[in-house]
Amino acid sequence: MRHVEVPLNDAWRTGLTNRRVAPGIIDGLHDLYTNYRHEGTADLGNGIQRILGRPPRSAATFATELLRPAALGGSRQRRAVGGACRSGPGR
Repeated sequence: MRHVEVPLNDAWRTGLTNRRVAPGIIDGLHDLYTNYRHEGTADLGNGIQRILGRPPRSAATFATELLRPAALGGSRQRRAVGGACRSGPGR
């Protein structure tokens, strides 16, 4: 794998448009990628810790704790913030 710098120019936008990506998505991707180029992957601060009351999990921990059991047919209750259990459509 290697990094390839892709210019966020009209050709980039045209390529996405030709693949039927919605204009709003293209604009959002442009803004996101532009920010990455200027800011890099700056420190995210302590927002997760403040909101959830625990440190953030790594992607590997998330996959091990949540995704792997789900893929293997296990179940895990979904909890809302504060620990209240929710069930039913759309929750």
